[in-house]
Amino acid sequence: MSIGLRLAVVFVIGTPAGVLCDHEFALVAALGVCSAAFVIAWPRQTTIGLVLMTGATVGAAARVHALRPAPSHLITPDPILLTGVLLSDAAPSPGGFRLDLRIDGWRVRAVVAGAMAENTYRQWTRGRTITAPIRLRQPDLVRNPGSPTETWQRLTRRFDVIGTVKSAALVDVSTGPWWQEWAARVRAHVRRTTATLFSPYSASVVTAILIGDRAGLDDEVTRRLQAAGTFHVIAISGGNVAMLTMVCFVLLRLVTRSLVFPIVATTVIVIVYGVVVGGDPAVTRAVVAAVIYLLLRLVGINPQPVNLLAVVAVVCVVMEPLAVIDVGAWLSFGATLGLIVVLPRLLRAARGPNAHPVGWARMWDWLRAAVLATVAAEILIMPVTAGIFARVGVAGLLLNLVAIPAMAVVQFAGLAACGLALVWI
Repeated sequence: MSIGLRLAVVFVIGTPAGVLCDHEFALVAALGVCSAAFVIAWPRQTTIGLVLMTGATVGAAARVHALRPAPSHLITPDPILLTGVLLSDAAPSPGGFRLDLRIDGWRVRAVVAGAMAENTYRQWTRGRTITAPIRLRQPDLVRNPGSPTETWQRLTRRFDVIGTVKSAALVDVSTGPWWQEWAARVRAHVRRTTATLFSPYSASVVTAILIGDRAGLDDEVTRRLQAAGTFHVIAISGGNVAMLTMVCFVLLRLVTRSLVFPIVATTVIVIVYGVVVGGDPAVTRAVVAAVIYLLLRLVGINPQPVNLLAVVAVVCVVMEPLAVIDVGAWLSFGATLGLIVVLPRLLRAARGPNAHPVGWARMWDWLRAAVLATVAAEILIMPVTAGIFARVGVAGLLLNLVAIPAMAVVQFAGLAACGLALVWI
């Protein structure tokens, strides 16, 4: 293991230690003593000790920030006129429509009640500023036997306080930055196009795959996809960004002999796609990975997959330290690590002496590789799914052979339809 990879692993290990320790600064102090011992006794290991302490410090700071008590002046029995920036588009929710806001550095999840919200919630898009009288309160905590601890619930939820707005008539909206307004128009165009060209069910699937809007999906369909282990095909994830990156680069490479233009153009396309879809941590991780890879290729570096994964992990942890306790991040990095480390070994074991198949043997080799890719990913994420969801599915091993190619067809057919709709509709 190279020193760079070792430092990345140490940093990523130190961060959850700081997040999960009950005595954050005591842990940091202890690691500081250990680092000092490294400096005195093993000068060559100084960097490792300092990186470990840095990771723990980052994690401890994130823990303190996440567990800070909500401001008492906001938690009142009466509504308070507040102004905040929308972190995502409004979405249907039990009792009304959900708004995720950032107000004075706090994450607020408010529900707008009343019938008027049905006609106005599409105006509440990411980046816009909302002003409304909101009655805030502390989020409820689950205290059933066997449920996660209060600390774990507070660390893993995506909001600090919750609130309600009595009516959409009380909500005032101001426009956001130009790039957020442009991204909102693109998302609105996708919704209109899919609703016009497809049936309601198909439109909800295409919209979910293209921009991550799953509001139109039926709960029963969602439950079945989760049980089958194929829910990832309708959730914007690394697969969508990877396919977009690959297709854009290959198509652009066909029209020019230079590598610079395809790399730069693909990087811009991926960043723009991230801005349009944005908001979901899985999208952020995938866009960061694609951009880092493309920029390294631009300067003539062809990174090893494991090293690239380590760099992406460090960047994501620095951007959002609490990602180290995000189950979605565990599944994303675990599945990717399985494809990088486990899959080559499975392929070598399965291929045998015939390393260059032809004809039908080549088709069988591709099919076998697809199955083994799913197996490799499942091997590393199985402990997570078993421990967190109490479920180990096997149907996905075969269903993904159909689901993943179908997702790719829907993704690019939907993108083509939305592009052509600008001219034909």
